[in-house]
Amino acid sequence: MNHSSNEKEPETIEPLRYLSTPGNLPLQTRRDGCGALLETQQETTQANLLSWKRTGKMPRVGIQQQISKLQKTESKTEVATVETELLRDYRFGQQQLIEMWGHACAIAITKAFPLSSLSKKQPTLLVVCGPEQNGSIGLVCARHLRMFEYEPTIFYPKRSPQSLYQDFTVQCEKMDIPFLSYLPTEVQLLNDAYNLVIDAILGPETDHKEVKEPYAGMLVTLKQVKIPIVSVDVPSGWDVDEPAKDGINPEVLISLTAPKKCAAGFSGKHFLAGRFLPYDIQKKYELNLPEFPGTECVIEL
Repeated sequence: MNHSSNEKEPETIEPLRYLSTPGNLPLQTRRDGCGALLETQQETTQANLLSWKRTGKMPRVGIQQQISKLQKTESKTEVATVETELLRDYRFGQQQLIEMWGHACAIAITKAFPLSSLSKKQPTLLVVCGPEQNGSIGLVCARHLRMFEYEPTIFYPKRSPQSLYQDFTVQCEKMDIPFLSYLPTEVQLLNDAYNLVIDAILGPETDHKEVKEPYAGMLVTLKQVKIPIVSVDVPSGWDVDEPAKDGINPEVLISLTAPKKCAAGFSGKHFLAGRFLPYDIQKKYELNLPEFPGTECVIEL
């Protein structure tokens, strides 16, 4: 087939630059099999953002909903790969990462549930911790919430023998944070005693099909509570790579570093916590994270 010398070269899609809008939300694109669709979504989002800036009114289709379609979510494999790179290549320490994540989770909880909004006279919270990394993040979160004048209680049924996790436990004990010896199966006791539950039980490394006791029983109890649940990174019982079919139903989800694939099926209040991921890693995995406002370490998606 002959080609005319005047035939135009295929158009290259240039990334949209940051718009001067509330939150300074970044929009980027890349050409792939769905390049045309992404371009259309971005043009619509850009128009809505400009309309929002001009009129001060939120467009009919939520801006955050549109932007979330442009953000990539992490699979279980990518979660492990990114964390390995942070530890091995960027020389982050595991304790350092857990501390940053736990602190950011506590900040997110203060935004979702300010002290003034709690229904009970005492600002009581129940932090339920699992045996792995998510559990240790819950311990750090509880410690920071105590500093923010909340009153956390921790349920940590199977304490890890690792010295790192033991350190976090001792820190909570030294701050006089109480530990429950068992989780009441009488759900009304939990509803009456606490304003909300923080689910730091099962993280992305857990196979949701092989949840054993005491955690299986804990999930049965938490599915029945009427007070709000805040889940850390992945709601316990969910498959990290799939929208929820089982597991608990949190009111708030706090994604760590980047949203996981299962978060695509979450309809509640969603925060992204942990503002430390090196730009090279963000670019390598095409995470397209939103820009955090000011000096915030947490952003609501």
